[in-house]
Amino acid sequence: MMSKSEQTTPGKGMLKSIDRTHTLIFQFNPTTILEKRSVKYHFSEAQGQILPLAQFGMIEPTDIEFELFMHSAGAGSGSAKDLTKEIQSLRKLTLPKTLSRPQHYQQVSPHKYQLVLGTTFYIGVVNSVEINILQYDKTTLSPIHLTAAISFTAISTSIDTDVTSLKSLTRS
Repeated sequence: MMSKSEQTTPGKGMLKSIDRTHTLIFQFNPTTILEKRSVKYHFSEAQGQILPLAQFGMIEPTDIEFELFMHSAGAGSGSAKDLTKEIQSLRKLTLPKTLSRPQHYQQVSPHKYQLVLGTTFYIGVVNSVEINILQYDKTTLSPIHLTAAISFTAISTSIDTDVTSLKSLTRS
């Protein structure tokens, strides 16, 4: 008999909302993760200088892009499980905090998510979700195979957290 930990395959990644109950767990993907981070430098020039001096300005936001691949189990059978719930969950990633009071101050701030990719995690916001349905069930016309390209930007949670994480990167 297998133990509970042997029965469940550990997830490769997860998007979990910090301010509402919404979690998207992905088991075996994404296969490719693009992390973009840049630095803003200030350049100063003086008369007689050959090249400008560069001074560190700030670290630009970290952008993370990845693509999820979803395929329903049991596709092709008469009672095939479709991906309708997964599509609804993906669509929720970009919804505002509330739709009932669009003028309310809370409407301005987006939902914050914790993105876990293997052993690395980020706090941030979902910029975009691009859903591409690749295959439908022949009898029910329900989606059974799709890809979802997600764009995520890491944001600051506090000065202390930012400084601690940057210090851990500079230690070698």
